[in-house]
Amino acid sequence: MADYYISGIGIFGTGLVGWQTSEPVLAGHEKYVFADLPKLAPALLPAGVRRRAGSYIRLAAEVATEAVDSSGLDPSRLASVFTTTESDGTITDAICRAICEEEPVVSPTLFHNSVTNAPAGYWCMAVQSLKPSTSIAGHEGCFSLGLIEACLQIETESNDMLYVCHDVTMPYPISKVANIESDYGTAMVITGAQKKTSQAAINWKVIPASETLSEVGIKAIDKIRLGNPAARCLPLLAQIARNESGSVVLPYNDYQHLQVTISPCN
Repeated sequence: MADYYISGIGIFGTGLVGWQTSEPVLAGHEKYVFADLPKLAPALLPAGVRRRAGSYIRLAAEVATEAVDSSGLDPSRLASVFTTTESDGTITDAICRAICEEEPVVSPTLFHNSVTNAPAGYWCMAVQSLKPSTSIAGHEGCFSLGLIEACLQIETESNDMLYVCHDVTMPYPISKVANIESDYGTAMVITGAQKKTSQAAINWKVIPASETLSEVGIKAIDKIRLGNPAARCLPLLAQIARNESGSVVLPYNDYQHLQVTISPCN
């Protein structure tokens, strides 16, 4: 199987806001410092759109913009894959409560934003992309599932890909089955050929779930990793940040894990 190249990264999580500041922290060169998440106001989305879009959509737009900007590629020319645990639980909860009322009334805006591909729709409209876009809800294995999908689309369609994986906290009772402790999102531009901006070459294979999952090795960051399925990718980002060859094992499904091999491009 050919290598795939990480040619741009975006990250937004507790104490990890932006790849430029997060890279030395993930590499262990700087100390992790807890900080409340800043308010998301992605410049890509017009003000009126930002008001209608919840944190789930704004998070996707934020990390996608950072990844594409750092890649130097034209966002309208990128196909995309968006993955999540279970989409926007706050909206799902609000709609379920609304339809249980004596006179059920569901906000058209809430309904519009409730679908899994809402973030992809906002992104494609904002960057005027007519390229294919795939949206997947993958529960605990959402990051690995989306990474495989993005790489296979590069292999079969020869597209350069924007890959976004993001999850926000869920209200009760949805939180009983999708317990997400804090918002987290990652985006990557993945290409089939090395670019000037490529940071690492990756390859992957599916392995038995008996293999031990990788950790970052920094207690506070591993807490983020365990508290949000989208953050399961943090060992991969840490390996890229260290600029060292190696491999990480990430969760995929009940029977299999995903082993990702990383080689620096510089």
